[in-house]
Amino acid sequence: MGLGEFALQEFRGDSINKIKWDAFITSAAKHLMQSGVHPMALNASAWEVWLNYKTFNDSTALKTALNWAKSSHEKLPTDPEVADTYGHILFDLGYFKEAVEMAELSVKEGERTGSKDLHYYKENVIN
Repeated sequence: MGLGEFALQEFRGDSINKIKWDAFITSAAKHLMQSGVHPMALNASAWEVWLNYKTFNDSTALKTALNWAKSSHEKLPTDPEVADTYGHILFDLGYFKEAVEMAELSVKEGERTGSKDLHYYKENVIN
């Protein structure tokens, strides 16, 4: 487990702790964009930021997570989970057209792969 993943696990254990949030963001920003980081590690951290950035009023972290989500999507362009994460972040940052494209992609690829999360992806397109 890399340092960024360790900080993510620490934060998940106490997700209202601002000190752990800051440590997670700092560590992840430092380590996740290195070469060789698995795209799903990027995606997991980006999703965690999306889930929690409002708690800490941290739109800067969301902008950082956009880079992680984009990198993950570039490496796994047909993964529905990755497209879903990327779409959520794009939407919250105001990139609505691109967010809809990612939501539609997550449904299409979720149907193609038989994803267990397909119903969530469909909800995002409807809402």
